[in-house]
Amino acid sequence: MIKTLILSAGIGSRMRPLTNDLPKPLFPFAGPTAMDLALSKAKEISPLGIAVNVHHLADKIRSHINEFWNNERIVISYEKELLNTGGAVTKLRSWISDSHLLILNADIVSNIQLKHVINHHLNTDAYATMVILPKHHTLSTPVYTDSKRVISIGKKPVNTSNIYPCTFSGLHILAPKFIRSMPNHSITSIIDTYKSLLNEHKLISTYTHPGFWADIGTPPSLFAALKKFVDDYSTQLDQSLSITKTASRLQKECHIDKQKKSIVIKSMLDHPSMKNIQLSDYAFLCREIHVTKFCQIKHSLILQECSLKETCLNNRILTRHCHLRL
Repeated sequence: MIKTLILSAGIGSRMRPLTNDLPKPLFPFAGPTAMDLALSKAKEISPLGIAVNVHHLADKIRSHINEFWNNERIVISYEKELLNTGGAVTKLRSWISDSHLLILNADIVSNIQLKHVINHHLNTDAYATMVILPKHHTLSTPVYTDSKRVISIGKKPVNTSNIYPCTFSGLHILAPKFIRSMPNHSITSIIDTYKSLLNEHKLISTYTHPGFWADIGTPPSLFAALKKFVDDYSTQLDQSLSITKTASRLQKECHIDKQKKSIVIKSMLDHPSMKNIQLSDYAFLCREIHVTKFCQIKHSLILQECSLKETCLNNRILTRHCHLRL
């Protein structure tokens, strides 16, 4: 059996001040929030076994889940203090039981095919399976692999023949024997368990994902991810990311205009304010905006319903209480 843990307890320090009153998992991505996209994918894999860990602005995440996912059996694991990934898993040990655990990140948007990853994991009998990206992103800790298994994390192996540095996607599956190998400390790094098992030559398999993947954990990376989504937009990409499917559940569907390079929540299309708005060059209205006079919006992102007094909005990200310059 597979259960899923969605990591969403971070304090959003890289997104401040946007996260002062809006938790990062509730940032919209072309309609649905990052949390909704993760829940939608988790529901297909483990509909009766989903957990979400929360800490920063936990009540807002809990309220969102209760409002839109109330009929699902979702365990909310509140962390009074941040426990890191390892501690989050340890806290849920009795709930996980003897299941394999799929771990998703609420600030990653991707079209990783979870069923393929799970089948690969179960067929290898590995302690864990890490989904990796084929190229190493310089700001991330390198994961050294031989294309089939992890050789080392962080430390470059002495013998580098046919071994390549890759980037961990943030998605992995832990077998029950991996979880049994973890220490019982309340706060612990899961990477320490990985390194310990690698030192014992235990199998940590890899699954390479060459498709759409975006870390939306910083303002520039969130905006870049939306730009990539619009530039590469197709019905196939939309379906693989579950964007429209999830948005329709929330009644937050968006209109994608590749020519204008814009995203507009559909409830805005007939809104009186739209008569006074000119969109160009990557204007992303993921939530409603109210204006009373002409306003040109370009290279900007609206994350929450808000009112705008400016006549030109350029290189900004807006929440209800924050205007951040990109």
